Amino acid sequence: MSASDEGNARTAGYAPHPYIGGRTAVLRALSAWRMRWPGAPRVIVLTGNPGSGRSRLITGFLMMCDPDYRKQLPLDELDPATVPPDLPPPAVPGPEGRTAAQVLWLIADHFGLRAGRTEDVFTELAAREETVTVVVPDVDRAGPVRAAQEPARLVREVLAPLAAVETVQLLADVPRELAAELAGRCRPGRSRSSISTRPSGPTPQDWCCTPRPRSTRAPAPRNSRTPPTRRPAGRSPRRWPDARRAAGSPSSWRCSR
Repeated sequence: MSASDEGNARTAGYAPHPYIGGRTAVLRALSAWRMRWPGAPRVIVLTGNPGSGRSRLITGFLMMCDPDYRKQLPLDELDPATVPPDLPPPAVPGPEGRTAAQVLWLIADHFGLRAGRTEDVFTELAAREETVTVVVPDVDRAGPVRAAQEPARLVREVLAPLAAVETVQLLADVPRELAAELAGRCRPGRSRSSISTRPSGPTPQDWCCTPRPRSTRAPAPRNSRTPPTRRPAGRSPRRWPDARRAAGSPSSWRCSR
């Protein structure tokens, strides 16, 4: 995001986002992604250095995606290009303290999938007529133990296969060291756009965006490197609650079982 973007927004008389205080250019890109604007990417990987504000940015964006919370925001005062349409809230599986498999089963439960194995989740999502939207924040907080390298497993076993499913609209907050790997798993020949949390502008490590396909259907992804893990026995499908504030703090929003 450049200073000129913020200056242009103020000159036009638009108020800054009440929670994140700006980030106009990034919010415009995320809003275009959410409304599936022609030419907007289908998959966005948001990355940056620690402390660059990625979590706060996604939280501020999700405020406008939540049907109830957006009623409390002064949307009429914001730049219209930064405000996503009033749609059902996206699925937001909270990775903090969870394994990659647990995050995947949260997604399966949210969409009411009947999959019994992990690879079946991607097959069922690919077979859907409508596009589904998934936002995965704080990938770097995945796993009960940091030393277990669960963020890398989440990227390789869940996010990369999801990005290959053309009926999935995906936004993920990924640490810089894993963003390049996920970018490398995007299908070759795709153009890319920049999304950055750095005020000075994006670097090659700050983006990974894949454009929407012309076709709305796609075969199940192959070679996703996802082990054939079965759904835990006795597990009944559950729906997540919509994104809500917890303990009165917008920054603590997470969808959970």
